[in-house]
Parts: sequence; C-alpha cells; structure tokens
Amino acid sequence: MSSEEISAPKQKRLQQCFEHASKQAEQENHDYACDLFISCLQGDPANLEFATGFMKNLQAKYGDNKKGSKMGLLTGAGARGAVKKARGKKEWDAVLEKGREALKLNPWDVGTLTAMAEASENLGHDECQLFYLKSARDANPKDPEINRVCAIALANRGLYNQAIDCWAKVEQAKPNDPEAPRAQGADPNSPVHTDRGEIRYSAPDRGLFAVERPESRRERWVCDGESVFEYRYETKTLVEYPLPEELQGKAIANGPLPFIFQAEADKLRRRYWLRLTTPPNVQGEIWLEAYPKHQQDRANFRRAEIILDARRMQPQAMQIVLPTGTMKHSYVFGDIKVNDPFGFLHGNPFSATTPIGWRKEVERPEPAQVGGRQQSPRR
Repeated sequence: MSSEEISAPKQKRLQQCFEHASKQAEQENHDYACDLFISCLQGDPANLEFATGFMKNLQAKYGDNKKGSKMGLLTGAGARGAVKKARGKKEWDAVLEKGREALKLNPWDVGTLTAMAEASENLGHDECQLFYLKSARDANPKDPEINRVCAIALANRGLYNQAIDCWAKVEQAKPNDPEAPRAQGADPNSPVHTDRGEIRYSAPDRGLFAVERPESRRERWVCDGESVFEYRYETKTLVEYPLPEELQGKAIANGPLPFIFQAEADKLRRRYWLRLTTPPNVQGEIWLEAYPKHQQDRANFRRAEIILDARRMQPQAMQIVLPTGTMKHSYVFGDIKVNDPFGFLHGNPFSATTPIGWRKEVERPEPAQVGGRQQSPRR
C-alpha cells in the first residue's frame, strides 16, 4: 500500500492517530504509543514519518540501550521466527507486520530490520527501505554485510557519496573484499554483482534457471511441467510449488519473463506494449522495449529491454527494470545451443532431486489463490 492509494479522510484519521501517538510517547506512555504507531503503519506502511515515530518511541522506551528488552532474546524467538518464515515465503506485508512485533522487544534487531527493508523494497516503499537499513546500520555500524546492503540500496537511489561511505566500511572490515574497492571508484552504472549460470527450456513447459557463480549467490529454479522447484541454498531446503492443472503447460511462457521462452507473438502483444528501438547504426540485431499492460506483470518489472539476433530470432541480451524503477537486472546470453545432440549425456536437467542433507517442503496454494500466486523476479 502506498500513500497515493489512501483516501483523504483515511489519511486524516491516520495523521490524527499519529499525533496522539506522538503525545503519548512524549509522556513516556511508550506501550500505548507503540500500539498507536502500529495502527498508523497498518494503515500506511510506506509512511516514513510513521515508521520514524514508531522506532523513536521504542528506542526511548529502552533508554537507547541498543539491546532492547532484557528477556528479548528468549521471548522474542517466536516473533523473529515468524519474520523469517514470512520472508522465506516472500509474504512482504506479513514481514512488516511480524517485524513490528519483533521490534517491540528489540528495536535494534538487525535481522528483523534488514528483513523489513527487503519487504519495503519489494513493496515499493523506497523511503522506508532506506530508513530500516539505516536503523540496522546504526545498530551495528561496523558490520560489513549490513554496510554492503546499505551501499547497494543507496547507489540504486543515486546517493553515491553515502554509498561510497558504506563501501569504505566494508573494506575496513574486510580488506580483501573484491567488491568494495571497485564499487568506491566505479561508474555508478556498472554492475554491483556479476553472476554466471545457465537457462534451459524444453517446450512446452519445462525450464531451468540457475546461478552457479559465485557460490555465495547461488540459486536454482526448475519447472518439470507439473511443479516449480526452488533450491534455497541458505537453508538447504528444496521447496516444491505444485501447479494447478489449468497452469500446467503454460507456466513458463506465461511467467514473468516470457521473452526467452518462445512465447507466442499474439500473447506478448496482449500482455505488453511493444516498441522497436533498434539504433540506426546497428545491424543484425532487433531491439525491443516491453511495458506491462496488466498489474500482474507490473508487479514483476516496470520495463524490459530485449536484443534479438535478427537472423535466428534468439535473445542475445535482456535488461529488466524492477518495479521500483531504480534497480535493473541485466542478462547476456552466450553459448546458445538449440536441440543439443549431446544433451542426453548430461542427464535430465528438469528433474528436481533433493540433495543429500537437504529437506524438502511442499507449498500448495490455497483454493482461492489458484492461478494467482506471484513470484518475485529472481536473477
């Protein structure tokens, strides 16, 4: 939810609630103020003023001790677990809701703050994303990973001087970090991460998307036509998402990135506004821009730019502008093989097996959600 979607009467009620909460905080009625601030954020989670008031009140409650409740480590385990579970499922509204409950016990909880920042980014709450990241950094200012995330977010907002300061802290904590020196002196349009992997497709509905290097950013998605499988390396979990019958045979071409999976031209035109952007001096290539017509696709990206080989009509490169408009995922395709005659030697790439030492989970959509599950774009 964003401020633009809130009616004027509701915004007025929320502002009155915020003013009342602020007065209660000034009178050190911190618990009552906290409940009021949460009510404000439930109504407008993108409101930076509400988020700031909520955090300042909790920090004041604990005397700015940077630790929160003395028993928070024990009593807050359930709340933190709920945040982690919602984050794993990419239920971003739930991450914010559960996160507020966890912060009531410790407003300096770095894991919760970074999860709320990620949720805010995915929901398009740009100001709150930076606020939660700054709060996490203030809680642990020397942590290299927090500074890394802050640097990337700041650079994506064009705040390069602040981003460089964060990268400097990364380099201080990890002198041999490969990203920090380059990021401090690089062109702001240069990539923050460079990943290598593979994409495979077999008509009509089998596909593989894998990031193989660097190992710290590995990910793998497989579709066998009946289910989509996600390999979560950080938790050693293979998650299966069974596809409803009406989506089997359509899941890939109708997914968030149909341009590389032989989607039909008529279907593309129904889903996107397309325009030709090939520069006059470019030969042998076709450049296209695609803008989503429907909210379902706009949730995945704001704009796609595709370069096709004019002779083979195969994708050579693609750039996805994410919904926030400030971050891009770029793909360059090489070593393209069509109907590889030696492919059988490598086994079935669309078979999702559970690695040794991993566990498997199955997440089924609720009946009311059949056909409506949305996946965040991954790279």
